[in-house]
Amino acid sequence: STVEDELTNIRNYFLIQRYRFGEDLKLEIVFIDKETEIQKLRIPKLTLQPIVENCVFHGLETKRNKGTIRISFDQTQKFLFISVKDDGIGMSKQELEHLNASLVESPFRIDREEIGREKNLAQETGKRHTGIALKNVSQRIKLLFGNEYGITIYSALGVGTNVKIVLPRQLFTEIQDSES
Repeated sequence: STVEDELTNIRNYFLIQRYRFGEDLKLEIVFIDKETEIQKLRIPKLTLQPIVENCVFHGLETKRNKGTIRISFDQTQKFLFISVKDDGIGMSKQELEHLNASLVESPFRIDREEIGREKNLAQETGKRHTGIALKNVSQRIKLLFGNEYGITIYSALGVGTNVKIVLPRQLFTEIQDSES
């Protein structure tokens, strides 16, 4: 799908969330580089929605006066950079390290022990922030494009979280031409 398709999904998802949370929940979409060009770039289906859902559930849902999710897009000749930033509750340094470590693991290993650890961590901390949705997105990106691509998370308690996604810059038409 294209960036444009993904953003249509996000806007629809956001409308539903606004019914739940009211006007307190805001979405900003920013193009640092040429908007019309970036809208046509290829992006794996359902790359953004799990991340935005995470922002809503983990970052903003528990915060009293909700907040803003800001999605920004930038590009170079080789890369498409996406940032999904919220001004939610953020996470501890320990939680952040655990999450980022899980995002760089090899996509080929499904570790039963690790799934158990994820469940325990969620029970101990009383949080659902095990990062499985983020890990799925990151692993899918790595499988499709290679290890230089994927997701990195930046966060500070009480400040918010920034999920940065790096994808190859590919025009949608280039892909269709090579597949046919």
